[in-house]
Amino acid sequence: MIRKLHMILGYSLAPLIILEASWGLYNGVIIGLKILVLIHSVSGGLTALALVWIILEILYPTEQGVVRAKIAGYLAAFLVVAGCWIAGGYNYLTNYGSQVKPIILAGLDPWAHSIVMEVKEHVFIFLPIIVIALSMTLVILDQNALLEDPEARRAIAITALLALLMVLLMFLMGAIISNAGNVRMEGLR
Repeated sequence: MIRKLHMILGYSLAPLIILEASWGLYNGVIIGLKILVLIHSVSGGLTALALVWIILEILYPTEQGVVRAKIAGYLAAFLVVAGCWIAGGYNYLTNYGSQVKPIILAGLDPWAHSIVMEVKEHVFIFLPIIVIALSMTLVILDQNALLEDPEARRAIAITALLALLMVLLMFLMGAIISNAGNVRMEGLR
């Protein structure tokens, strides 16, 4: 049963990661934006995978599973800080605000910045904090607490699920914003 659940979730996440990487590649290489867009997008996909990994290992705990959940916690924290926060934030400060934002605001979908990007900016602040807190919790709690306390595992799984939903929301919002910018750029060519 556990193996089947792992397989189902793993195989259903693969298209998400391919979609995120493809979208980042399209924006980063084909459209001509910086490689940071690709790093940002792929990091988000891999973070989603690490969060699902944590959820599954914590819901069905074994001694080795707890060790793997801690590794996934480190990985998620690194990816969300380095790829999402630093690469995405740097791209936002150097490219988006001066080049993409004015194009979106002048286009047919100014709400893509006015509403969607504003929401994304606020989620952007909290997502790394939640993922880092999740990773720290996995490290601080001893193995016995994670194996024997269903309430602790439930809290960790819910926190990881919240972070996963935030990552997926960030991807959706990024796709909406990129699409609004790309549509306007196509109209200018």
